[in-house]
Amino acid sequence: LYIGGIRMNPTARDIHHVDIVPCFITALNQATASYDSPEGTIKVSWERIKEDVLLEIVAPDTMHGTVILPEEYRFQEGETIRSLKTGKYIVTR
Repeated sequence: LYIGGIRMNPTARDIHHVDIVPCFITALNQATASYDSPEGTIKVSWERIKEDVLLEIVAPDTMHGTVILPEEYRFQEGETIRSLKTGKYIVTR
């Protein structure tokens, strides 16, 4: 789960909370991780596309949390942290 960055209940206070903190390891062109939570499967995958990374997250609607990018990466809009939401995101370096 390390490469995908799935961190279930990181504060030990809310079983519906998950943080996604992916690790875009230079030696890899893609990675996929999943976790079967009581609420359903959480899946994180990423793939390098030239200088960018396509990050895809699937999480049950009952889950909440944050997506936290590595320090040198940004979402297209410039932020490094977003609320957890199922979707595809372009990440730039």
